[in-house]
Amino acid sequence: MTPVLKSHFSASSQTPSSTSSSGSAEISEDEDDLDTEDLSDFHFSAMQRCPSLTASQDSLSPSPTPSPSKLSFFPTETEHVATAKADKPATYGTVLVVGVGFVGAHLMERFSSAYEVVAFDVSEIRCQYLRKVHCNNPNVTFISDLDADERTKSFDLCLVSVPTLLTADLSQVDQTHIRSAFNMVSRIAQPGSTVVVESSVTVGMTRELFSPLLAKGVNVGFSPERVDPGHTFPAFEDIPKVVSGLNQTSLERITELYSRVFNTVMPVSKPEVAEFTKLYESCQRLVNIAYVNEIADACAKHGVDPFGFMPYTPSLGAGGHCIPVNPFYLFANCGFPLLRSAALAHQQRPAAKAYEVAQIAWENLKLTSRAGDKPNVAIVGMGFKRGEASLAYAPTVTLADKLTELDVEVSYIDEFVTSDKWAKVPSSTFQNAELFDSMFDAVVVVQKPIASELAVLEKLPSAKVIYFTK
Repeated sequence: MTPVLKSHFSASSQTPSSTSSSGSAEISEDEDDLDTEDLSDFHFSAMQRCPSLTASQDSLSPSPTPSPSKLSFFPTETEHVATAKADKPATYGTVLVVGVGFVGAHLMERFSSAYEVVAFDVSEIRCQYLRKVHCNNPNVTFISDLDADERTKSFDLCLVSVPTLLTADLSQVDQTHIRSAFNMVSRIAQPGSTVVVESSVTVGMTRELFSPLLAKGVNVGFSPERVDPGHTFPAFEDIPKVVSGLNQTSLERITELYSRVFNTVMPVSKPEVAEFTKLYESCQRLVNIAYVNEIADACAKHGVDPFGFMPYTPSLGAGGHCIPVNPFYLFANCGFPLLRSAALAHQQRPAAKAYEVAQIAWENLKLTSRAGDKPNVAIVGMGFKRGEASLAYAPTVTLADKLTELDVEVSYIDEFVTSDKWAKVPSSTFQNAELFDSMFDAVVVVQKPIASELAVLEKLPSAKVIYFTK
């Protein structure tokens, strides 16, 4: 393994249909979600945009007709985009958010601009934290007990944003939380209310699990959450919002409700289309990431500095709740041998790299006079992406665990992450290059270093610096 891997690949958070100023599509492999593209040119969802959506005059503005898809072999329907009116008055109603994690918190903030929001989470600790953070927002109430607020039994809109992650063996989707949320919502939903699933689900799950609510006179639909952790631009409300309904009435009502808080709402013909859009874009990125990482490894063995026709940045792997997880939603009821191979390669990469890092660290320990009977390795950037405290499906966790199995002492440098599993290197220690160098045999750089970090890394005379980023 070459300790320092350089390439001409660069990162961004755009989708395949987005282009840079030079016309090349860009992919970012260390970011969780993609939100910046203009979905009016997103060909998969354009495939089945709803052609017959109507809504009340005060809730929807006239719909422009976007340009036709460039992929002529995909049939397209007339596209409709509901655009929120800037001068539209706030709608007085109640929105119940079930699950106030990362996604739920974004939804709570956005919908509280036009609605009273009751945010429910099973964790009282989480609720206490959010009460402090949002103490100046009079439109939000946080509860960990449904009976604590009577409005939970008379909501106008319920947003289901509970975790839908993987089972412990990382082999399939864990449906425990989404099914529990359905059971809870089905008990309290009243005729005329609306329930929208925002959690990522397998294709067909919204219909399979939530369709019984239709018999109660409840509107039901799905809208894929599309949040880019760590990015503040574009604003959440400016990201095109795909919405769907299990029937026409549901679709019209959901479009109306969402148009009050999102600037561009994009109705599609059925939930399965909306379910596919999120999975399609995330999984396409994972395939590219797995392939580019393989190219980078092959080039390193031959001493080649790769230059691609599209800008990419090889990495240790993607983390977060979307890219590493979304393929398994498709595996649940679809055959994707190529995607499955890419997902497996992505899962295995951090452990494989741990062997290479351990070998470098052991060899360097033998060459230096540093005291100790086993090597010490520091990981720079522990969160699943820079600026994020979450370790959800972070490749660094697998790397660190495997290094520990290989009898290597692991520490990390990341001001946002707090974990008792590994030793955290104080910032003052890291900034002292001489002291830091004396403590470690190898330093693994997982996140793109900022100038101050790079200045330290370039001054280390003994520790081997291994870059998994540019």
